Amino acid sequence: MSLKVATQLAVLIVLSLPREAPGQDFASRSARRGPAFLDKATIYQIWLRSFTPEGTIKAAAARLPHIADLGASIVYLSPINVQSNVGGFSNPYRINDYYNIDPEYGTEGDLRAFLAEAHKLGLKVLMDIVFYHTGPDSVMVQTPEFYVHKDGKIVLGQWQLPRLDFANPKLRQYLIGAMMHWARDVRVDGFRCDVSSGVPVDFWEQVRAELDRVNPELVMLAESESPVEMLNAFDISYAFSYQTVLRQVFGVGELATRIRVQWETNRNRFPKGTRMLRASDSHDQTRAIVEFGQRGAMAASVVNFSMDGIPFLYNGQEIGDTVATDHQSHYPLR
Repeated sequence: MSLKVATQLAVLIVLSLPREAPGQDFASRSARRGPAFLDKATIYQIWLRSFTPEGTIKAAAARLPHIADLGASIVYLSPINVQSNVGGFSNPYRINDYYNIDPEYGTEGDLRAFLAEAHKLGLKVLMDIVFYHTGPDSVMVQTPEFYVHKDGKIVLGQWQLPRLDFANPKLRQYLIGAMMHWARDVRVDGFRCDVSSGVPVDFWEQVRAELDRVNPELVMLAESESPVEMLNAFDISYAFSYQTVLRQVFGVGELATRIRVQWETNRNRFPKGTRMLRASDSHDQTRAIVEFGQRGAMAASVVNFSMDGIPFLYNGQEIGDTVATDHQSHYPLR
């Protein structure tokens, strides 16, 4: 694993650490039930810049039958909102405008057509939203009170990008309005919430109450590992500690019993019925096939699909794609 990737993963793990007070017993409580179809769900993440040569929503729609044929039931689209281009740096996780689609990927009409095709195939679609920070040139900068300030300057987060002020009710309504647009007007089936534990849990609970009025079957995936988020706000939690153990077992050769130990640890931390994401590959890490080798990567996938929780496939994982995700570049599948 490269130093850059290791650092990114370490930051994600730190941000996903529990925010609850010591001694709170979540294991004796029940997680939010969520829609029943999640009991048999598998998620496939599309990274548009490498899923097709064109890198567009329209081109990706034509390949949805491939995902359905794999047996996946949920498609998770990496961020498609208008992104920042400050300094020529293009990263989908530096959002400029939460209410619009980046022209690089297409139009809102293309997204509606994508959803129609996905639904025809029995697939649900999640949008990736990024509320932990915004791009430095976000349209929201025109409303300075939307941001946290210190000594007259906007506070920057872990990735040196502007942090939003969730103590401001107007900011909350602005963000909820964006999610309502995509859920109510465009009819996406849910959201994958980037660095969710970097945002107050009571905001997510507020969002959940609003979204449930629009679609009680809507799915919320938390990119964190925080038990408190699973009580009322989210339906699925990332399992970073589980992924770390997989990398130690299949990448380094540590004892496979560590997987069982980690499973028991999370069972004793999380509310009963919590759905954990079972992943061995993602856009933030070295490809599993590169780090584990072909046999190791396949074995890790077998574990993911055998465990409780929700199996996860990352863009091209099913064909042994070895091309690393580059947030700024557009690579075809190989």
